[in-house]
Amino acid sequence: MIPAVDLSHSIIPFDRAWLESKLSELRHLVQSVCSGPESQLGMDFYREHVLVVERFVHRLAPLLGARLDIVLPAALLHDISAIEDFTRVAEHHALGAELTAAILRDLGFADDQIVAASSCVRRHVQPVPQHEGTPEEVCLSNADALAQMANPSYWLHYACKVRGLEFPAGRDWYLSMVTDRWPKLHPAASQLARPHFLRATGACQADPS
Repeated sequence: MIPAVDLSHSIIPFDRAWLESKLSELRHLVQSVCSGPESQLGMDFYREHVLVVERFVHRLAPLLGARLDIVLPAALLHDISAIEDFTRVAEHHALGAELTAAILRDLGFADDQIVAASSCVRRHVQPVPQHEGTPEEVCLSNADALAQMANPSYWLHYACKVRGLEFPAGRDWYLSMVTDRWPKLHPAASQLARPHFLRATGACQADPS
């Protein structure tokens, strides 16, 4: 279930109904791209990652002072380039930032929102340290890492079925990813992530026999 947009902590006033309408349009757009014939990621990726990132953004934004009119559109679009063309996944953050700017401009977002949301997408692949980015960049990048830790079954499926790794290599890839991100998390994200991280790493390190 997608949380209702709570703007009570937002620093910048704006039209709540307008934002909810735009977020609905963005969800439909991302679903359409995920379900398209060219996407290697499919609707599983939308349900198991994009919406999970959105949920963690809702939890982190009030703790970090992040503007929802910036970070929620960025959360929905942060992997849009990889969804469209998985062959360029290594550069999906940079390509996604360009796509995000174009999409948000077409939807009527203001220039400052477009620039800030695009920067969030560009910087989302590793948790941004607290004093080295905007609250929105910190929020999205940490929410993305949290979503990876919270859903090991999906990411093991992704490693094996999408990336084409054998299970032991896929497990090692996933374990390396989450253990790399764990010490980089913002303290607020780390607190939310801890049970997920322990569960995920424990499962991956368990002897399957």
